[in-house]
Formats: sequence, C-alpha cells, structure tokens
Amino acid sequence: MFIYIVTFLLGILLDNIRVHRNVRRAFIVWLYIFLCFGYMTGSDWRAYELQYQFADYYYLNVTYEKGFYALFYFLKLFISDFFIVLAFLKCIYLYTLIRLFRQITPLWISSISILLPISLLFMLVDNPLRFMTAVIILNVALGYLLNGYIKKFFLIAIFAPFFHITTVFIILFLLLIKFDYFILRQKKIVLIVFFFIVSFIFSSTGPVSNLISQLIPQLELLGTKNFSSYLVEDNDAFFTVGSIMNVLLFIVIVLFRDYVVERNKYGKEIYASIIIYFFLFRILLIVPSGFRLVIPFGYFLSIAVAMLLKKSNILRISFILYFTILISKSLWQGYVYLPYSNSIWYILTEHKQYNERDNNNIRYYEQRTGKSL
Repeated sequence: MFIYIVTFLLGILLDNIRVHRNVRRAFIVWLYIFLCFGYMTGSDWRAYELQYQFADYYYLNVTYEKGFYALFYFLKLFISDFFIVLAFLKCIYLYTLIRLFRQITPLWISSISILLPISLLFMLVDNPLRFMTAVIILNVALGYLLNGYIKKFFLIAIFAPFFHITTVFIILFLLLIKFDYFILRQKKIVLIVFFFIVSFIFSSTGPVSNLISQLIPQLELLGTKNFSSYLVEDNDAFFTVGSIMNVLLFIVIVLFRDYVVERNKYGKEIYASIIIYFFLFRILLIVPSGFRLVIPFGYFLSIAVAMLLKKSNILRISFILYFTILISKSLWQGYVYLPYSNSIWYILTEHKQYNERDNNNIRYYEQRTGKSL
C-alpha cells in the first residue's frame, strides 16, 4: 500500500514545488514501470491470458467487438508473451492520457496523480483490458472534440465500439461537453439542489430498472455478447459517508466554478464535464460496471482538483486528505491491488505457473481480511 500512496503524493508534490525537469521525467518513467507492468495484480488478465493463447480461435469465432480480437490475433503473430502485450497496451493508454492532459493543463502531473484513485488504478492495475483498449481511441478523439473538431472526433471515436460496445454510450455522453454554455448558465444553488434530488432519487433502482431491462436485449442484437452483468442492482446508499463526501465534493466544484473556468483555456469544458460526471456517476452507480461510462469525464475532475490545490491551503489539505483516504480504501478492500508485483523480472527470466499467479493475490486477500472471495 505504501508504494501506491507515495506515488500519489509525490505526483502532487512535483507540481507544487520547483524541481529539475529530470526529476519530473523520472517520475513519468516510474509511472510507466509501476502502473503498466503489474503482474499478479488485477482481475481480468486471467481470462485474457487464456484468450491470447488461442487468439486465432477467438478472432475467427467471436462475432462481437471484433476489433479487439483482431488486435490480439495480429499481436500474437509477433509476440508470444502475453504480459509483453499487456504492458504494451497499458503503456499506450497511459501515453494517450498524458498527451491529452498535457494539452489541457500545465498541472498535468498532479492531475494524473489525482486520477489514480478516481479511475487510473482501476484502468491500469485492475485493468479491464478490452475496455481500456477502446478508451485509448477515445483519449485520442477527445483532444479533437475539445478543440471543436467534431468531425475528426467522430472519425476516430467510431472505432472504439469495435473494441468495447459500451463506448457507444460514452461517445454520446461526450458530445454533451459541447453544451457547456447551457451548464454554465445554471445558477449554483439550482445545480446543488438538483444534484441532491437526483442523488436521492437514484439511490433506489426504480427509475431506471425498467429502462435498462428493455435496453439490454436491444444491445445484444448487435452481437452475441451477454450484457446481463449490466442489469440494475439494489443501491439504497444515499445516506452513506461515501455519498455525503461525493455531494460535498460536487458543492466545492460548483462554488469555485469561476476559478476553474477563468484559469484554463478549456475552463468551460472542464467545468461542464465535471457537472456531467457527477450526475451521470450518481445515476449509473446503480448499474454494475456503469461507472466505466463516465471515466473520461473523471479526467476533468482530477484537473480541476489539481487547479484548486493552488487556491488555498485549506483546499489543498482537504483534497489531499480526502483522496488519500479514497485510495487507501480502494487498495485495502479488494484483492486486485495488494500485494503489488511487477512483470518485468518475469518477462526477462521465466513466468510463474498460471495457477500460482491466479491464486496469489486472492490468497493474500483472504489472509489479510479473513474473508473468502
């Protein structure tokens, strides 16, 4: 856990003190090594490793999200080691993310660090590989959308659903950013009250349960994939510490709207994206894996928080404390992050047996918590 928290805090520190550029470069290299070469961490690699072994079979027989399996088939022709391919795709994702952040903000290192507990640990260490590969495309396309090149955005983004079909919804959601003028016109108190109402309503499954149930069969017409894992589940979780902290974070962002909007070239888009993020996140929280659909909007939240760290000492201490607690909770509650292991040594020498790798983190989780998965 120590290595995660130190990485998080160090990234924030580098944008708030004067350091030589080589120190910053070394930190970025560390991010690639640390985040992109996880070995027995994560969850989905177990299935993807087996799929990679039989990449030709999946390429010929799977009828949905063909782009991903075509990519696996192509890479397997040149690279036999799955973990080299896994690290390669993670590195591409991190590269596109850094490239996008550098376009938006000079505080891109601290923004990346703040993104760790928001979504980056999930994307690169837990690693939903197929979804991450699709979002690589969206990261590239998003840069064009922010600069008003909507046609170029579509021409690039349209390939993402061939890697993960749910990105169709993300593409549609991202277009809401262009309605930033409408969001900016709303009074702060109106947004806050409306968010309270939405949070309360969607703490129950009633409002969207029927809609999701009707939508899933239509999605499955696009291919043979089973979307039953996206069915609505119970979530009566409005009066929890997590929900209350989420509401407080929303209020802070709304109250400091002018600061965010005025201090960045993309300030309007940043603020609008954050508002969209909070509303969609609250609504989609009742759908298992639904939070994935707002991950690109979370980029802007991390950027705004990095900006607000410069605003006052109270905000700086509050945000660092909040996100440190958030990252610690994420690390401790699951088996996917602890203990951390890195694949570089095993790529250069010899891999552990599949069964040993499969059980490693699960075994440590059960020893640590006394619970079984």
